[in-house]
Amino acid sequence: MGNMEHNNKFYKYKNRLFNKMIKKIKGKYVVLSEKTGRKFGTYKTKKEAVKRLQQIEFFKHLKGSTKLQKRLKKKSLMKR
Repeated sequence: MGNMEHNNKFYKYKNRLFNKMIKKIKGKYVVLSEKTGRKFGTYKTKKEAVKRLQQIEFFKHLKGSTKLQKRLKKKSLMKR
């Protein structure tokens, strides 16, 4: 599988996931939990909703990655 094909599959998956978790309700974009349906926020634009969902996904994956946690801790110490 070529790198370009791999990237296309990732973006198709990401778009499918985001479309499933962001719903337009009463003219606003709502970020919903994939499993429970809990609301994670209501936003005026889809761009804002996507940004919030990206934050949620980042921190969800951060919990399981000690390597990423160490890199972020090191970066935050360097800024000081």
